Amino acid sequence: SCQSIDIKSAFPQKKTIDRDVFVKPPKEVECPPNKLWKLNTTIYGLNDASRSWYLNVKNELIQLGATVCRSDPSVFVWHSDSKLIGILCTHVDDFLFGGTQFFIENIITPLKQTFTIGTECCTAFKYLGLNITQSRKEIVLDQVDYINSLEYIKISNTRKMEKQDPVSDEEFDSLRTLIGQLGWVTGQTRPDLAFDVGQLSSSVNHSKVEHILKANKVLTKAKAENVPIRLGLPGSIYDFRFACYNDSSLGNLKDGGSQGGFVIYLVDNINNCSPIMWKSLKTVKSAMAAETLIQVEAAEASFWLANLLNEILYAQNSNAHSIEIECFTDNHQLYDSVWSIRPIQDRRLRMEVAILREMLDKKEITKINWIDKHNQLADCLTKNGASSEKLISTFKTKSLKF
Repeated sequence: SCQSIDIKSAFPQKKTIDRDVFVKPPKEVECPPNKLWKLNTTIYGLNDASRSWYLNVKNELIQLGATVCRSDPSVFVWHSDSKLIGILCTHVDDFLFGGTQFFIENIITPLKQTFTIGTECCTAFKYLGLNITQSRKEIVLDQVDYINSLEYIKISNTRKMEKQDPVSDEEFDSLRTLIGQLGWVTGQTRPDLAFDVGQLSSSVNHSKVEHILKANKVLTKAKAENVPIRLGLPGSIYDFRFACYNDSSLGNLKDGGSQGGFVIYLVDNINNCSPIMWKSLKTVKSAMAAETLIQVEAAEASFWLANLLNEILYAQNSNAHSIEIECFTDNHQLYDSVWSIRPIQDRRLRMEVAILREMLDKKEITKINWIDKHNQLADCLTKNGASSEKLISTFKTKSLKF
């Protein structure tokens, strides 16, 4: 099962500081005047405090037999007889982990004796704003509590009528805060909001009253529906592939630019799936360029995920294994260009297409497939008003059968 612990007063624990730092004693401490304290360890507020803490944790975990993932140094794994027995992810002083009983008894228990532990959670708990519940079959993530805690930007009815007026300094601060909060939600559990939040983010420096109204509307949409992320596939973890759906719009942003997006799934041999990553971002004005650039972005993200999963499953033998990666585009021109041996007409895109061809040649990605636009799951990441029903359905049913 998945469990979490947090470290109490993390930064001052264990690691000594490797430079001289002097601080004024806190006012609460009785100390002779004109006296300074010399730190024996790092404390919160120092520029190198987080790095020092990470190196401290890394050293302790390596002594407990961990392998640090090259693709993501915040992920640590343990193997026995070439089989994965435990995994631990760090986010500053919050640890998320899972593994066998041997792993819990011989790794986690000594770890808890090394550091001062705050809270310990299992089965159902919160981690970095995510609600995590689990059963023998799956782990479910949502952000219902966090989303419900977000507040609308207060605006009078009279002010609502002044849509083209610039926002005040106070309104600007509130708008920027809400956009940041919605951006966090979008990246964690709600890809259906990605395009709207992306539009708000791109216009924040030229905000008008209409953007406040749009942000409040997006928040209403977020609160109206719970979109749980369901993780857990019945097949063997050693028999999965990645499926990546990517799409781009054509000049649908106010400055004439295009929005691109992709969503990546981990899929078993009967098309059960779990979403792993998604992204929505501004690309360029040319349709072909937009489709090509987002395809490269999606392919490279999938390849990184495959390398990370290989390291988790196989540790030092990860280079001996290959996980299939299938990419799906609804753009015929891009599909034809990738599979053709002829150079494309737009010379500026030849390098990007060459990257995709090379990735295929090296088997870093397995296939680039063409699909009908009605089955393009990344559509709602790139277009205003595009239906997210099919994408959200894959989250709820854990299936790519459509």
